[in-house]
Amino acid sequence: MKATIISGILIFAVMACKDSKKEQTKNQDIATIDSIEQIDVDKKESKITQSKAKRYVVDSEVDIYDPYDFALQIDTLKAILGKEMTIEIDYSEGESKEDREAFVKITCKDTEIKFYENREGLHFSNITTPKLSVLDGIKIGTPKQTFLEAMKIEDPQALLASIIVFTDDYGAMEFFFENDILSLMKIYYEEGD
Repeated sequence: MKATIISGILIFAVMACKDSKKEQTKNQDIATIDSIEQIDVDKKESKITQSKAKRYVVDSEVDIYDPYDFALQIDTLKAILGKEMTIEIDYSEGESKEDREAFVKITCKDTEIKFYENREGLHFSNITTPKLSVLDGIKIGTPKQTFLEAMKIEDPQALLASIIVFTDDYGAMEFFFENDILSLMKIYYEEGD
């Protein structure tokens, strides 16, 4: 009988010990999940904080009027972009054929360039292809450090930015970086009166 009571106590003790270990493991798992969730929350808060300081703006002498390393002409863009390019041309109203202006829209995947065929100073572009460069060689895929050196920006704050903007009275150039690599260039210029 003593043996039965002792074995019953042992079985009860083993089961209690297992339940205690399960409870500890469960609590550890909860603590781990809580700390992971906390890390994710902290990362999100960091992203929110960083997003406020992402943009670096330069009121500059950069040539926004004509920043492209290629001519804004249909034939030139055909030669660079190839068969994937589509062209749309809208003609303005005019008394004679010579008075009409052609507004050209070139599209190649995510890249889009708009310009007036016979008038300088009005252009808009979203460039996502490394086939098109601006400002003496800056193109998609350029590392941020190389970009900053080429643009002669020495301010350490620019290294923290994911968007670097050059502006003047009539336009702007925005350079977007992902993982410190140039991924998008947005350029617009509307010549003043």
